[in-house]
Amino acid sequence: MDIATGNTQNGVTLYGYKKADTISPTFDSVNVSLTKTVTLSQIVGGALARASMAASAKFLFIGTNQSPTALKVQKGTYAITQIGGFSPPINVTSITTNKYGYATVTFGSFNGPSNGFVVFDPSGNSNEDGGGASFMLNTDQAVLPATLP
Repeated sequence: MDIATGNTQNGVTLYGYKKADTISPTFDSVNVSLTKTVTLSQIVGGALARASMAASAKFLFIGTNQSPTALKVQKGTYAITQIGGFSPPINVTSITTNKYGYATVTFGSFNGPSNGFVVFDPSGNSNEDGGGASFMLNTDQAVLPATLP
């Protein structure tokens, strides 16, 4: 999966790819083909957007720092559920997962006057939410400390 936030427009697009490996005793061939394009009009992109995307076994979680809404996208069906609803609205700052299948969508910054988070369990259910700028780290992710919320 890949997302593009656009260079001059405010749209966000999700691209789904299929990878096929053909392996023989003397050669390995890889073919990658685009299988799905989904316009994510519920979130704001653009040239200044910083996109966040993380995945569990069943879902993709996608958001940008230009939008107070994140999306939970079911793998396979591409069914979309909106995440957010803090009042006042707070933009997405990070999306992280752990090896157990939990995902955290973080809104706002540690230093800001408003922040919040929502944690999803491996089945995609909202498991916890609240104030604060919570996030998860694991061995699959690299983080620049200067960009942390």
